[in-house]
Amino acid sequence: MKKHCGMVWAASLGVGVLGAGASESLGAAKPDWACVFDFSGVTQMIEAQVAARPTLTGCSLIVSFEGQIVYERHFGTFTPQTVADLASATKLLSGVLIMSLVDDGTISLDGRISDFLPSYDQPVKREMTFRQAFSLTGGMDGSGACLGDTTITLRQCADTLVDTSWQTGPFGEPVAPGTNFFYGGSSMQAAGAAVEVAAGRSWNELFEQRITGPLGLDKTEFAVIGDPTSQPYDNPRIAGGARSTAREYMRVLNMLSLGGEIDGVRVLSEQSVREMLADQTFGVPVASSPYTGWNRFDEVDYGIGLWRVKISPDRPDIRLTSPGLFGATPWVDTGREVAGIFFVRHSNAVLRDFIADVQDEIERVIDRAGDINADGVADIDDLYAWIASPVDVNGDGVVNNEDLRCLERFLRRNERRDMAAPQR
Repeated sequence: MKKHCGMVWAASLGVGVLGAGASESLGAAKPDWACVFDFSGVTQMIEAQVAARPTLTGCSLIVSFEGQIVYERHFGTFTPQTVADLASATKLLSGVLIMSLVDDGTISLDGRISDFLPSYDQPVKREMTFRQAFSLTGGMDGSGACLGDTTITLRQCADTLVDTSWQTGPFGEPVAPGTNFFYGGSSMQAAGAAVEVAAGRSWNELFEQRITGPLGLDKTEFAVIGDPTSQPYDNPRIAGGARSTAREYMRVLNMLSLGGEIDGVRVLSEQSVREMLADQTFGVPVASSPYTGWNRFDEVDYGIGLWRVKISPDRPDIRLTSPGLFGATPWVDTGREVAGIFFVRHSNAVLRDFIADVQDEIERVIDRAGDINADGVADIDDLYAWIASPVDVNGDGVVNNEDLRCLERFLRRNERRDMAAPQR
């Protein structure tokens, strides 16, 4: 078997362009070439983890490269139709809806919540903006008994939170917006209620009109956590109450990785995608974060509804992610032009290191793609190596110029990533 680091003969592993068990049903944009990645090590990692944990009954992993699905596999009891609660992975979806409303001028990121909710027109509190609410720097904490209450409206919940879920200083004064980062859902709940007023429609209607409808997502919705039979209700949990399937969530990630448009459907402008993925915390102190004490990463900050994780100090790559309490972990790596979701119903605290290991291995596979001379780096030397001794790069069983085109695409991708300045 001819094998060159990240790429292998498709027939030898039973892995096609879309990866083991993959499907084209997501409708991701497809480039005019196809290359094969060797994700067999990733498959083995997950199979071993499922076998070692009796409480881990199954999971799914989908990975895309340049908007094309290159790996999809469902393990144990999970299938393409499996629906699971997203918990905090909801924040990314809600962030997309917020940015769509920014795109059409319904709201401004720097507009104040109090302009739409009179209950927030209080000293200090009135200054919280949509940007701060969705970057968790608005001054509110993560508590709130009304979050998930199916007997009240989103507006009623928000009106309660302004008095019960605001951080206070040493003398009982409210913490000013924009002065610290506090991970939670209260400020997003307030922003959701303000959006309903600004748009004149409910959050659920807006979500269907702007996200699930255009993208063709039939199973993605806000409902009661832990109740698969529940229907959307009037107080959706903006930061943690959605459910979806791996395939449907992946479609949102591909939309983001492709600059806000997929299959001719534009959900967000490119500017809104850039704004959503940029750092919105601006170096404020961290009052509360699930990353505190988890010393695996170099830097962590926050955009609009998602984390920005810098893996190591010697790499500019940013992993954009929004992991949930129950383990669902989506991510976009704009430097590598890769997106993925690890979809599961299990404790994030138990699985987070393993999921990070899987992400790291996927990145290694992507980075090694095109390493013809097996020196650990895909660079111009591999082009010379291919010219000297051509091999099948795209896995179609034939050695021809299509393999050269695939190799050149990989090398250009690596050049773009290496030359990119770190994102702010």
